[in-house]
Amino acid sequence: MASPKLQARIYRLLDDVQGWSRPAGAGFRRQLLHTLVEARAKWPSADYGAGYLYQSLPRLGLRGFRRTDERVAQMDIANALIERSVLEIGCNSGFLSLSLAPGTRRYVAFDNNPYLIDIAKLAQRELGDVHVEFSVDTMEAFASTQRFEVVLSFANHSTWDGNMTLALDAYFEKLRALLVEGGLLFFESHHPALENDRQLQETLQVMARHFVLDAPRKLTEGSAWDRGRSFVRAVAR
Repeated sequence: MASPKLQARIYRLLDDVQGWSRPAGAGFRRQLLHTLVEARAKWPSADYGAGYLYQSLPRLGLRGFRRTDERVAQMDIANALIERSVLEIGCNSGFLSLSLAPGTRRYVAFDNNPYLIDIAKLAQRELGDVHVEFSVDTMEAFASTQRFEVVLSFANHSTWDGNMTLALDAYFEKLRALLVEGGLLFFESHHPALENDRQLQETLQVMARHFVLDAPRKLTEGSAWDRGRSFVRAVAR
């Protein structure tokens, strides 16, 4: 597997070439690249996209380390989101949010990186047909007067850059408090390189204090950054 920085350069080059055939999207791509330049200069924390994009968005000709279409198909949760209020924790550039939101009653997504939220809103405007309430926030500070029917926590229960400071029990306790009675949590683990089987079992044991868990299933499709993670459906106690 190529180094993340090299892979990011390859993705950008391929998207640049593909973009020549999409002149209508030239303004969008200029704004996207400008935002990425700003982020590299001003955002002091981890760049999960290694200089380009962490998530892909094929509808706009964008590659990334995580393959959004394959993730959506493999998680197979679209039907569970229909006509429900959904909260996504740590949405990154929002490309997964924009793919999951159609059919939901309300979709709220936040990330602590303001440049990623700028990219999410830029993509949202370019698509023109998806309503997501994007905002800059942290898990520690996020508050809502409304409880949600579904919460999505995709590899955000801890962060290797240290930006998420809640202990595991406090994290899952807050997720439970954000859900209605009997609400659903969809959980994705970190990659096995960052969260091995023992660590994952410890995470699930803490989660089980606040949720009733289905058996985890391994994700086997997508990129090298996608494959090998565990996916869990859980119901709030």
